[in-house]
Amino acid sequence: MCENRPKINYPCFWKYKLIISKDEKIENIVALVTKQKEYKLEFSNLSSNGKYQSHNLSVFVLNDKERLDIFNKLKSKCKFVL
Repeated sequence: MCENRPKINYPCFWKYKLIISKDEKIENIVALVTKQKEYKLEFSNLSSNGKYQSHNLSVFVLNDKERLDIFNKLKSKCKFVL
């Protein structure tokens, strides 16, 4: 297995791009997933047909496990997570 993974210095803010349907409330999803963690959320874009919205989320994570746990929780609630 190749070990060319970048070194991540924790703790840090980790950025996620979230894509959800236009009818969903991003604040509810983020509050449910991040719990009491420090985060920054900002609207990014609305799709050309108006069906989807995207948001940028930065969450303060302590380690790799926490970063991946948050990713998996977001993935279960959002259409796409990048």
